Amino acid sequence: MKLKKFLFCICSICVLLGMPMSVSATEVANDTFNSKEFIGAYYEAINEHDWESVSQFYDSESAEDMLFFLTNPENQRVHRGLLNVQLVEAVESVDVNITDAEYLLFEDYSGKIAATVVVGAKYTTYEDSEYYANGVCYEIYAVVYEGDGWKISEKRTVWDFEGLLNSGYVFNSVYQKTEEVVEARRDGVILNYEGEYVETVFDTLTVENTLEIPNTLGRALTVTSYAIPTNTTQITYYDRDTSTYHTKGFHDMCKAITYAEVGSDATFGNYAEARKACILAIKTYVWHFYITQESKDAAYHISDSQIAYNDAYKSTYGFLSDYAAVSDVWMQGTSSTGNPIVFEANLKKGNDSIPQDTYWHGGDLKQLGCIYLLKQENGITIYKDLLHYYYDFSIRSQGGPVQFFDSQKNFI
Repeated sequence: MKLKKFLFCICSICVLLGMPMSVSATEVANDTFNSKEFIGAYYEAINEHDWESVSQFYDSESAEDMLFFLTNPENQRVHRGLLNVQLVEAVESVDVNITDAEYLLFEDYSGKIAATVVVGAKYTTYEDSEYYANGVCYEIYAVVYEGDGWKISEKRTVWDFEGLLNSGYVFNSVYQKTEEVVEARRDGVILNYEGEYVETVFDTLTVENTLEIPNTLGRALTVTSYAIPTNTTQITYYDRDTSTYHTKGFHDMCKAITYAEVGSDATFGNYAEARKACILAIKTYVWHFYITQESKDAAYHISDSQIAYNDAYKSTYGFLSDYAAVSDVWMQGTSSTGNPIVFEANLKKGNDSIPQDTYWHGGDLKQLGCIYLLKQENGITIYKDLLHYYYDFSIRSQGGPVQFFDSQKNFI
């Protein structure tokens, strides 16, 4: 029944778009997506600072959050993220077959009507930052077809051109500036896309094995001075369903987010160490935003139903036992001077069959990537190994290795 329903949907889409039935989803995307027109309109909205229109270029999963972020007065005041862009224009765009671009993307687009384009974007910014800077940056856009047209699913700096060049794609030589910037950032140095120095995020480190024991690298073993959260620590979040703010105890908040991300997935029931790594990343993430007091503006713009936590979860794939195992484990990063930092430990879905992204991509843990790593015979066996792998020496963790401690602030 499900297969018949799926085939009916595909047939309907093909009829509506006037496409032959034999065309694959990827071919459909390549035949119908006008990248120059789409990117031109998107950049025009950015240049006009029409943030409501900008948000409408994103897919249904991101559009509301983008609008919330872009219209936030504080974000606008400090020119945070995309709001740092004064002007942008495309100096080059190259349509790329999505199968050739898979290694650059975080999401899995199999079975979706999707397309990819690499754009040389010339930015003029209010200031140079690690996210947006002056000069030409080569970015890859992955777009998906939703009910009312093409929408941006993800946009990323092209961090490795070799695969595209080997597939026969040709770019203006200015793309090499993006390569230089990416290479510098792997060494902790931020350059703008004109090759000018911006700042050093962390000292240059040559690391053969990301699982090095932290104190063998000469880092100061100092635990953060911030108080360890308890469930009486109240986390404020924004409920986008009712446009109101609510509070939830720290651990209840973390359990709810964890359950929404990996708690109800049977796959993680068989890979407890992967879920423990995700739990610790979420705890660190929530703690970071509690400390910085950014949660009301940025971190928790979510549906209240997404974080509804209750005792019914106790019997779900060992979820609560995994949380209990690391409830008294805490994580911090270390800056280039050895100072501890409770960092924004972001995480993405990833893929359990592709080794996507290591620490030098900025420090985003991949949920399914953790499972992939545990399947390999490479010395990664426990959750700490996974967290070292994804976060050590990353921009997010401020350049040093991550460290673990208990609620008494003893290293473990």
